[in-house]
Amino acid sequence: MSAENGQLVTDFCNAWSRRDVDEILSYLAEDCFYHNIPMKPCVGHDRIRKFIEPFLKGAQSASFDIKHTASSGNQKGGQI
Repeated sequence: MSAENGQLVTDFCNAWSRRDVDEILSYLAEDCFYHNIPMKPCVGHDRIRKFIEPFLKGAQSASFDIKHTASSGNQKGGQI
């Protein structure tokens, strides 16, 4: 795993703690496929925003407990 890819994933996960939807979306490609099971998948920034914004507005906090990170290949443009 490249250190840059691992750091990108960690930074993305940490962005959720600030509950800033614009910051979170900045880590995702415009045509990102986001699937929070068991909900229906969302594709693209607009739909992902509509999905996660209500969760974050109602949350007092959001965080990930990262146990392991793995990556393959190179990410372009610093996006996941």
